[in-house]
Amino acid sequence: MPIQKSLPNYQTLELLLQQQNVALTAAEMYGLITGLICGGNHDYNWKKSIYELTNDGLAFSQILTNPLRELYNFTFASLDNNDFIFNLLLPENDKVSERADALAGWVMTKNDDQNKLEQALEEIIEYVKVAVQLCFITFMEVKDRRMKAKNDKPTLH
Repeated sequence: MPIQKSLPNYQTLELLLQQQNVALTAAEMYGLITGLICGGNHDYNWKKSIYELTNDGLAFSQILTNPLRELYNFTFASLDNNDFIFNLLLPENDKVSERADALAGWVMTKNDDQNKLEQALEEIIEYVKVAVQLCFITFMEVKDRRMKAKNDKPTLH
């Protein structure tokens, strides 16, 4: 079976989930699938886990199962690729608040366990802090190199 070359359209998957009365967003479903893969679920049992976690153990119709299978296969292939081509499935619009909400859903899958939500939030905060520090270090190194190059010019007396 050929593996699709890119993530599905966010809005298309979102609409499909709504039509099938699945109470997850596209980002949450993708986060769940990715979590199952990263947790070691690399066989056909992933569908059973999805059904149990999202649909009281009942299978989805083929209308939804087929795109989710493609998403699972694509995600596994992208994670297993040495070129690190993995990306998040988030809305493709300019509304930052919608993209941020989708990211929160991707990470937390709307879990009601407050301890788990707090832990997920702390992990996101730590990630952002590290990203900020890495940006600062990178740009300071560039600035330092420029200053050093400027100061290394020979002077005539």
